[in-house]
Amino acid sequence: FTAPDVICLGDPATFSFTGSAAPASSYSWNFGTAGTQTGAGPHTVTWNSPGTYTATLSVSTPEGCADTYSQDVGVSNVNVTATTSQAFVNPGTNVQLNAAATSALNGALTYTWTASSGSLSCDDCSDPLATPVDDNTTYVITVVDEYDCSATANLAVGLIYQKVVTIPNAFSPNG
Repeated sequence: FTAPDVICLGDPATFSFTGSAAPASSYSWNFGTAGTQTGAGPHTVTWNSPGTYTATLSVSTPEGCADTYSQDVGVSNVNVTATTSQAFVNPGTNVQLNAAATSALNGALTYTWTASSGSLSCDDCSDPLATPVDDNTTYVITVVDEYDCSATANLAVGLIYQKVVTIPNAFSPNG
């Protein structure tokens, strides 16, 4: 049968019988925690948690001949959190952004940051320096694993304006 090697959590996997069997053969599919199905297919299956699952097809002819084929299917998922130690900074000041991400199947990760305004020291790293220019700048991190599964997180950094009062320590009556 044909099946995907890896899918993302929540995406359906389609299984189709591609072999040859005698007419009136019976087909029994076992997808582990995703259940069982009968018939040649195609069958669509969705798993509810990441991991590696084994799909097995058993084909039996009316004469009693049988064969079984199994294939593993990986179910990946990406989780990401975005944090910063400072929710507010002075104008013109940099702030460190941090993205912590994991792939359920330990796939290689790529990072893409975007900002509603301001600048980033890099847009393809996990921990850029950000320079916000608006009162409330939103930073969005999207992480994709090698299996094309993705997750997004965002955070906001505001600007804080401090009023400075200068008191002179000397003065002259005529200026």
